Amino acid sequence: LQAASDPEALRSRYRVAFEAGRMQEAVRLQQRLLEVLGDSAGSNDQANLALALVAEANGYVSPEAETALRASLKADMGNELSRYLVGEMFLQGGRFDQAFRFWRPIAEGGMP
Repeated sequence: LQAASDPEALRSRYRVAFEAGRMQEAVRLQQRLLEVLGDSAGSNDQANLALALVAEANGYVSPEAETALRASLKADMGNELSRYLVGEMFLQGGRFDQAFRFWRPIAEGGMP
C-alpha cells in the first residue's frame, strides 16, 4: 500500500506503464502522483499527465490534457514537453501562428 503514496514508486510505475503502452494505467498512476504531491507537484509531473492523456487519445490534445499543460507551464514556462504539446494543440485547432510561437524556442535552443 505504501507504493500508492510513494512518489518515486508512482513515477517508476508510470514509466513502466507508459513504455508498455498501457495508457489508461499510466494516466491513473500520474493522477495519483499529482494527488499525493498536491501543491508540490512540479512542471514535469503535470507534463507527464498531459503526455499520457494525449497518447491515450491517439494524439488528440483533450481539454483534460490542456488543463495539465496549463499547470505545467505555470510552474515552468520553459518546459519543452509542455511547449511541444501546446503547440500540437494549436496546430490541431488550425492556429499555426500560435503553434509556431510555442515551438520556436524549442527549435532554436531546445534539446535535440
